[in-house]
Amino acid sequence: MRFLRFSYIIPRVIFLIALLLLTEVGSGYLLRWGIVSTGESSIGAKVDVESVKASLLDTRVLMQNIAIANPKSPMRNLVEADRVEIDLNTNALLRKKVIADYAVISGLAFDTERTTSGELPATPEELEQQAAESWLAPMAKEAGGAWLTQLESRLTTDLEQQFESVRLAEELGQRWPQKYKDLEAKAKSIKADAKQLEQDVRTAKQNPLRHVDFLAQVPQRLKAMEQSIRQLKNEIALLPDQLAKDREAVAAAREHDEQLIRQQLKLDEIDSQQLTEYLLGNSISDPLYQTIAWVKWARTMVPPRGHKTVESTATRGEDVLFAGVEHLPNVLLKAARIDGTARISGQPVELVGMVRDWTNQPELHTKPTTVEFKTKGGLPLSVVATFDRTDEVPRDEVVCSTSDLLLPAQAFGKTGKLQLALEPSRANISLAFHLEGDNLDGQVEIVQTGLQLTPTIAVGRLSDQLQSSLASNLSGVNSATTTVSLTGTLDDPSAKLDSTLGTALASAFKKSATDLVAGERDRLVAQARQKTDAQMAKINGQFAEFQAKVTSELDGPRQIVNNLLGTGSDTQVGRSPFGQLFK
Repeated sequence: MRFLRFSYIIPRVIFLIALLLLTEVGSGYLLRWGIVSTGESSIGAKVDVESVKASLLDTRVLMQNIAIANPKSPMRNLVEADRVEIDLNTNALLRKKVIADYAVISGLAFDTERTTSGELPATPEELEQQAAESWLAPMAKEAGGAWLTQLESRLTTDLEQQFESVRLAEELGQRWPQKYKDLEAKAKSIKADAKQLEQDVRTAKQNPLRHVDFLAQVPQRLKAMEQSIRQLKNEIALLPDQLAKDREAVAAAREHDEQLIRQQLKLDEIDSQQLTEYLLGNSISDPLYQTIAWVKWARTMVPPRGHKTVESTATRGEDVLFAGVEHLPNVLLKAARIDGTARISGQPVELVGMVRDWTNQPELHTKPTTVEFKTKGGLPLSVVATFDRTDEVPRDEVVCSTSDLLLPAQAFGKTGKLQLALEPSRANISLAFHLEGDNLDGQVEIVQTGLQLTPTIAVGRLSDQLQSSLASNLSGVNSATTTVSLTGTLDDPSAKLDSTLGTALASAFKKSATDLVAGERDRLVAQARQKTDAQMAKINGQFAEFQAKVTSELDGPRQIVNNLLGTGSDTQVGRSPFGQLFK
């Protein structure tokens, strides 16, 4: 038996023990550094890990207080966990493979606050990505707002100032009284001339020889006066025909005005799709963007097939796989149980779930990565995601559903135009995303019940009336189904929004606006008729009064002329010797 060479063995044993101790202590720090640096480069935000303990002897890893910042909101965490425990496969470690047979992630929480900013310096690639994030902005088309602007313009335009019938009636109301005054002045002038002539004749009668020249002119003056009376009567006789023509002109102008009212108050057909996007576009785009951001983040966590991994180069020798030996990936998480909390629509829920078959080399693993979540108690929610890298083209699917979700009070639309206040309601929500390569095909469906809608409208002086009518027409709308169809890619998606709420609102709005416009049209027509009728009635009354008055004014001159011609009833003038002078 040969003696042991302790001088040879002891130093090497001490070195191995020291190396083992160093590995036990230092592997945690090294692993923590790798997790932080790799996570930050992948996510684009800070990754905080308070402590990592790794034991090669127990083949266990324990991580505590992990927080991953939200790159879009640096003062909030995308996700955090209190504790992560991983059991490693010993045989795989001997082959330099990190295979986790089982892991437990506890204290998981989403969208929590941070005390310090989690922002990292932005790279040019990230800046370009941020610039493309307004993909849903075009969804809220302004066509719905343009329809409301048109309605406001129709209801606030002062059509009364454009009424030709009212303008013409008012013009006639000034013209006819002036005509009456002019004719009446002529009648009074003739009457005054006749009286003066009569007086002069009476004076001349007393001394005919002294007024021979005057008396010689009397027949001519009487003839001129008689002609003036006849001419004035002819003018008066034409007045009814002129008045009738003016009435016809007012009637024609009234027809034109009513046509103008119908044309100006005619509303374009409201598009329910445009109204849906106007009201719901912004409220749908924000949560939808967050959902897509989560899916994008989850995809980055599952490397594509053929993803380059860092492998140590053997200094000598060659790895030979014997028949029946499985070629394992460098890193594989077979199963991980997850429990934590989340807030969904403001409601706290407890989550439990499993992550299976995650690897950094999917081409060496025949199973897709799957993630399953569901809630315990309270709100029923399930999330199932599959990230399949077993083929050259990545195929991913995310399916989520929840029922009886309490939605908080919301306000749709825009202040100052049309806004729809929605009281808290219940909803069933389902979501399905299918991705093949970069191509996206997705659909989100929201079925709401127990709706209570309160519209607020600002479209001019008739806003209150329209708002009251719309509220009444919407009182029967107590449920709605909203569907968002997604196509394109995650980086450049296109969304089509459909909702029965928009259809119901468009129908209610059309009825309310049509009734309001019809009422306004009838009011304007009646008002125009009232003004023109009143003005023409006034003109007619003035004409009757004028006729009676001017007839009375002309009776005197006519009688005076007849008397002076010797055919009147005044014997002192018509039958006196003075009358013989005219023969």
